Amino acid sequence: MNLATHKLHIQGMHCKSCVLFIHEIVSKVEGIDKIDISLTQQTIEYNCDENTSPEQIITLLNPLIEEY
Repeated sequence: MNLATHKLHIQGMHCKSCVLFIHEIVSKVEGIDKIDISLTQQTIEYNCDENTSPEQIITLLNPLIEEY
């Protein structure tokens, strides 16, 4: 299985609960292998297979981030 690494900026994370919540949501996506979230840099870096696109993660997270 070939894995690609993607890094996304997530504006609006402000606490450890945000990090945990985002990790929980993204970890449920099929094809995701490794997730690193930085609260201070407001980024998420993850490994995924070729069937999982960054757009899928963005689409998944946008409604959650807009709530806060």
